[in-house]
Amino acid sequence: MAHASFTSEDDQLRDKCFLSHFAEILSKVNNDGNKVFIDALSLMEFTCLKLHHDEIAGGLYSECHYVGSVGEGISGLDIFSNNSDIDIMFVMKSVHVVERRPIKTNKKCEQLLKMIDADTTPGYVKLKILENEIDENNAMKEDEFLPNSIVQKTFQAYGNASNAGLLSRMVELLGDKMTINWFVNGPSCSTNLETGNRNILTNRLVWIESVDCVIGLKCNEWPEIADEWIERNREYNWPSGDLIEKAVSLGCYVVPIGGRQSITQDLEWRISFVLAERLLVRNMKYMQLFVYSLLKSIRKEIFGEFSIIISSYIIKTVVFWVMEENDAPSWKPEHVLNYVQICFQKLLEFLEDDFCPNYFMRKCNLFHLKYSDNEKIR
Repeated sequence: MAHASFTSEDDQLRDKCFLSHFAEILSKVNNDGNKVFIDALSLMEFTCLKLHHDEIAGGLYSECHYVGSVGEGISGLDIFSNNSDIDIMFVMKSVHVVERRPIKTNKKCEQLLKMIDADTTPGYVKLKILENEIDENNAMKEDEFLPNSIVQKTFQAYGNASNAGLLSRMVELLGDKMTINWFVNGPSCSTNLETGNRNILTNRLVWIESVDCVIGLKCNEWPEIADEWIERNREYNWPSGDLIEKAVSLGCYVVPIGGRQSITQDLEWRISFVLAERLLVRNMKYMQLFVYSLLKSIRKEIFGEFSIIISSYIIKTVVFWVMEENDAPSWKPEHVLNYVQICFQKLLEFLEDDFCPNYFMRKCNLFHLKYSDNEKIR
């Protein structure tokens, strides 16, 4: 476990360099702007969903969430780059995912699915179809699992057609002269944006380079595999009981991608806590946000070709663990470099163990089959 250990007064004075002063200045600026920024994102989510409903009567999606750096509110904190990406999750309408608590649905227009984690890698589930349709012989089909490709291909086909029109209208709110080119990127639909204009969404002087859209299915329950997160002993009371309660109330999502090299990969879905993660980041103290943003900013420079392995999500996970294991009052501008070092130490522990536990699902290894023994030696 990586804990904070602070150095002598002389070392602390040396550490309070440009970076510490810069962090202190940004802290004062951020205190006033954060609420306005979050309100602007909420407005954009609402607007994006409304535009979609205008494109298709009734709409295919019930929710729209800006996630990643933009959704978390840290895109404007990158002191080394003013480029940013937008990650959007659309939630499919009329599909309900359950695990332990059954719910009533309108059978004519809604689909009920149950999460099953038997024979899957931790963090992945299969979705058992509970309310089946009648086949061509007018007989009920046997219980079966929903392939992720059905939802994935439908979303991608829709993204290449109607979503292009939707995004075209949406980005008009961000600036004109934007070129949109859609392509398939794993479970998401992505587009590179070419523009000479600044993004006026956040008013934080960043350029949007690309947009990644992914489809998710909503589960209103907190999954059993993450129960340990609720019950975990926390020496420094982070996150607080109230924050944990709010996170649990958000439930989770499943996205159409299976475990690496799984023999049932096409039937598996990855559990996602995007809203719980966004909640935790938005409730970070400013110095914690600054350290998180700084680590993301220097990730590619530090890890080079291995930055694909040490992804932004790995960095976020490391920061969550370090925050839980260290006292919040000690996150001060003069200790910024200390905490950068502590985060790297924590990451090194995970690499040495070949196990990076997902912050919400301790049994889920984010390094599972992500790199070879030769890459580890290098």
